[in-house]
Amino acid sequence: MEVSALKKIIDDFCVCEEVNIEKTGLIIDGAALYYSLYYTSDPKLDQRCGGDYPGFKDEVCNFFKTLQDCEVTPYIFLDGGSDPDKHKTLVSRLKHKLEKAKTVAESEPDAAPKGCNVLPPLVKDVFIEILKEKDIMFEQCLGEADPVIVSAANQNQCAVLSIDKDFYIFEVHKGFLHLDNFEWKSKEDEKIPAKLYTRSKFCEHFKLDPALMPVFASIAGNDYSRLEDKGGQMCTEYDRDGEEIKDKRVPSILLSSDEQKQLKLQHLHKAPEGLRRRVFEEALQVQTSALENIPDQLKLPVCVTVFWFKRLQHHPKPETVHCLHALLLGFVFDQHGPEDEFERKMKALKDEGVNNWQPRVAHAFSQWQCCMRQSLHLNQLLCSPLPEPQCARLYCGPLLHRLADEDTIEELQKTLRGEKKELYDNLKTVCH
Repeated sequence: MEVSALKKIIDDFCVCEEVNIEKTGLIIDGAALYYSLYYTSDPKLDQRCGGDYPGFKDEVCNFFKTLQDCEVTPYIFLDGGSDPDKHKTLVSRLKHKLEKAKTVAESEPDAAPKGCNVLPPLVKDVFIEILKEKDIMFEQCLGEADPVIVSAANQNQCAVLSIDKDFYIFEVHKGFLHLDNFEWKSKEDEKIPAKLYTRSKFCEHFKLDPALMPVFASIAGNDYSRLEDKGGQMCTEYDRDGEEIKDKRVPSILLSSDEQKQLKLQHLHKAPEGLRRRVFEEALQVQTSALENIPDQLKLPVCVTVFWFKRLQHHPKPETVHCLHALLLGFVFDQHGPEDEFERKMKALKDEGVNNWQPRVAHAFSQWQCCMRQSLHLNQLLCSPLPEPQCARLYCGPLLHRLADEDTIEELQKTLRGEKKELYDNLKTVCH
């Protein structure tokens, strides 16, 4: 029996109890939440153009506002690194993701087959950014979060909110709330309608010995993380050639033996900022000294953009420069700032949506996002030698696709005034 079959039994036999959630703590599977919020948003958030992070932020903020209104205190747990033993599984998942991305790309807007979803690259980073902004308690686990979630739920006597069907099998004292049945948009009297599953009730209904429940996990092929020290192994970078996943060795940055000692993980936070910054600069082949006229929040994205644009120039295409200017205009745009002609035109373009989806443009922006994600994580690993950017405002796929057009760019450039024009000119100077 697969776990999905177990869920069907639970649904068919109405094993769950209808409840109203209020005035309680709630342990939340972070990955499950951001997947669910992105995929089930109404209106549907973009997937073809690389994602809509401002729209996603609105959805996440609305969710946590609802919890606050109902006096529900969330505790978020996020998955950490993957077990190296799962290499084949990870490659298989990546291939499957590529297949889904191809299907989404070839489908008309909102017409992809049900269940065929592709999560934009920076969703998790934007989600964490929001948690920090809202001062919501969260923990980044070293490995898979499931065991930590169960332990935290039982220690704090809270229910678990997730879409992971493994929680039908785990013994969670206060029960499991499936996100599909957690009707946070239908709250009434500051209460959230939901369906609560408990393993004890399931076993009682079917007259099962609770000790046999883990057998379901074994039959379903569930796996549990084992954290081991894999130090000393070479890092491998994965890329794709068409629809094939390929790996390759990445040349390391050459440092002196003393610098290497300072950059060991256990001492990294004590390494001089200049050294940590140099590692970042050499990885992206940029000079941060050229960013004096760039606001702190944009320094890292600009470094990424310089790196990305240089790589695109190896195989120049007509739309490459248009993509660059679209990104720079996006950096200048602040939809929550004072409104002027530039902001009005940008908002109008965003509201109009994409009427001419271009695969090459989508691919170029996808490459930028991948560079951005890896650079963001490198900066975090190096204890932030560059200021952390506000990821949620950096990229709105539908808007940038509309901007990647020569006539549109020229029209918008004419509306730039004052500080915005100065910033745009500075961005162009650094990135060209």
